[in-house]
Amino acid sequence: MAKLKQIGIDVDVYRAIESNRLSFAEVENDILRRLLLSPSAKTLPDAVRVRSSKQVQERTRGDWIVHVGTASSAEVNLKASYCSALRQLEARKPGFLPAFSQKRGRSRRYVARVASDLYEKSKHLADVHALELVPGWYVDTNVSEAQVAQRMKAAAEVAGLNYGTSLAIREDGRLI
Repeated sequence: MAKLKQIGIDVDVYRAIESNRLSFAEVENDILRRLLLSPSAKTLPDAVRVRSSKQVQERTRGDWIVHVGTASSAEVNLKASYCSALRQLEARKPGFLPAFSQKRGRSRRYVARVASDLYEKSKHLADVHALELVPGWYVDTNVSEAQVAQRMKAAAEVAGLNYGTSLAIREDGRLI
């Protein structure tokens, strides 16, 4: 066994470590080793999700997997999966977000350049539920599983993909 050194960390750093836990069997050192020393760590800018002290620990439920083309990524919950899928689509096809911003629900935009534009009738919701997806683009995160599924189908259409095969969000193997 390698020699271990004890370090002090604050609550925000601990939350970032915990949000990247893949299983209960994974200890903190394994999480940090995977995030900081693995060859893929340099290519995953969202690998470590650092939160401000004002933000609350993300809830986890189930095993979430996002599939975009041939790439797959594990996420902690529905919100993280939804945001990851949108980020991957923009990275894969630059200009996706401007095209996707033309899609909307009955009372909300799916993505927007200005956070308050997401919520036409209730602009105050942007303070709590808007998340900056990539610089200059915001997404509504106050959405149900059914709404995410509907939005992912619209995203697949915009990206020219087939939802369920070349674009999918799965929880415990089940397509949402």
